[in-house]
Amino acid sequence: MKNSKAIIIIASIFLLINNLYSQEEKNIELMKGKIEDAKKQVDIDLLNSEKNHKAETWYLASYVYTRMAKSEVYLKLEPYPGEKALDYMKKSKELDVTEKLYSEQINVLLDLGPTFYNKAINKYNEAVKDSSVENFKLALRYFEDYFELLVVLKNDEKFVKQIIELSGVKHNDIYFFAGYSAESVGDKEKALKYYSNLIDFNSDNFTAKSNGKDLAYLYEAKIYASTNDYENALKIIKRGIELYPENTNLVMTAIVMFQDANKTDEMVEQMQKVVQANPNNLKLLFILARKYSEYGKKFTKNGYQSTADKYLNQSIIYYNRALDLNPKDIKTQYSINYNLGVLYYNRGVWEFKKGEKVDLSKLQEYFSKAKPILQKANNLKNNPNIEKMLSKIKETLGE
Repeated sequence: MKNSKAIIIIASIFLLINNLYSQEEKNIELMKGKIEDAKKQVDIDLLNSEKNHKAETWYLASYVYTRMAKSEVYLKLEPYPGEKALDYMKKSKELDVTEKLYSEQINVLLDLGPTFYNKAINKYNEAVKDSSVENFKLALRYFEDYFELLVVLKNDEKFVKQIIELSGVKHNDIYFFAGYSAESVGDKEKALKYYSNLIDFNSDNFTAKSNGKDLAYLYEAKIYASTNDYENALKIIKRGIELYPENTNLVMTAIVMFQDANKTDEMVEQMQKVVQANPNNLKLLFILARKYSEYGKKFTKNGYQSTADKYLNQSIIYYNRALDLNPKDIKTQYSINYNLGVLYYNRGVWEFKKGEKVDLSKLQEYFSKAKPILQKANNLKNNPNIEKMLSKIKETLGE
């Protein structure tokens, strides 16, 4: 019986949700036709022992407060009328043991749900623009009201979700908005709670990606890392780059986290998988090459040459792969050739500085490789520093 009623309800909603309330509007008119007067009347009825044991009394109160929630005009009468409307509907459903008001109750809840969402997303958008903590707090409050309403609806929650998605919103994104709001006000526990709805370790990649959101993986991993919980942070970020290898923010965050957790070997392995999944992603190759080069220089400076060589060699591989993609943009061509040429050149310089222990074959190899690449970069954009490096190379090679 419930299912047939629900079908009728949802069909009506798709026509126009505000037209669901013709009978209730008549009830309001009986109360002098004003929401203010209706509020006074239902408030009195809720205190009346002869009426407050009836489901109808609480239902009508919920209806009136729902109408108030739809307009800012009534905020002076009640700052959060929607929350009272939801509480009153809970009581009405509790008292309605025969479910004779089922359709009417669902109609009100289906109106209240989008009302909560609209208030939440409006405050969220304002907060994103002005970074207002107060607006994030209000957004979070309304998002939580919305999720509480879904619990009250139980199996009928799908109708509210359909209404929301008809407006072009992916329903699962609401969990992200709520999580970001919570994180923005410093409530990491709630942020994790909402982000986790978008993180999936069990489904196939297509399903997990369709139902998830890349930023949820990024932000949840960062929260765990901020508490030094690298076990969870790395678990989440690894799943994130598995699903969204094209997201360079995820990739760069993963590199930093692996480094902070002292798991460089695992990092190299994971990055190789990322590149395998995106072999033609020029931006990704360039970013990885530059990052690996930075780590190589750092380890060289600190005296860990074997570790440095591992990063520098990988950096060279990624720069060469980027060149193999034949980028059309002149600025990109220059950047890749310049960075790769400097990388070879610096390795030659480091070898040269060994003095008597210099490996001449390596020195010649590095400078010989650096020369044509630096020359190409200089042809693309004349650079005095490149001229100096080329001069040093020719001098060293005896040219």
